[in-house]
Amino acid sequence: MNKASRSTVYDGEVTWQRIADEVGLSRQGAKHVYNKAILKLQKNEQLKQYWVDLIIEGRATKCD
Repeated sequence: MNKASRSTVYDGEVTWQRIADEVGLSRQGAKHVYNKAILKLQKNEQLKQYWVDLIIEGRATKCD
């Protein structure tokens, strides 16, 4: 990740290409990593609950 991008805060959706650029992967590579992570979340109840908690926490922060 380059210095300029570290301070960038995105609001809403970003493209696969933007994500790939941020993490130094190809667009397909970024999507592959995302899909593998989603599969792990779906198969592991602990990770699934952690993810749900993060989403709830993020929504609460936006409302403050």
